[in-house]
Amino acid sequence: MSDAPITLIFLGVITVCLIAITVMLLLTMRDLRRTLERLDALLPTGHQVLRQARVILSHANRAVHGLEAVIQHACETATDAMAEVDRWRQKARSLFIDHVGNGARLEPRRQYPK
Repeated sequence: MSDAPITLIFLGVITVCLIAITVMLLLTMRDLRRTLERLDALLPTGHQVLRQARVILSHANRAVHGLEAVIQHACETATDAMAEVDRWRQKARSLFIDHVGNGARLEPRRQYPK
């Protein structure tokens, strides 16, 4: 007979815990519902922001492609200019070597002691 009061106490504790868990679950669900309602109100604004971001990114992408073409053209022009300068340098060097007087051939002048 001594087991019955202990069992009733344990059942009472379990009942109180289940009631507390149920109340907490209901409060959590209420907060979740409020949060979802706020998110639902924000979604149209989010769609507008994403649409504007897509437009901005597409414009930026086109600008980057245009800039890439300009840089590529500038690099090709610079390469052609450097090749032309190198041709002129080689031509000037060959003319200088072929026409240097008194056999100097680009050698430094000899220094005589004084």
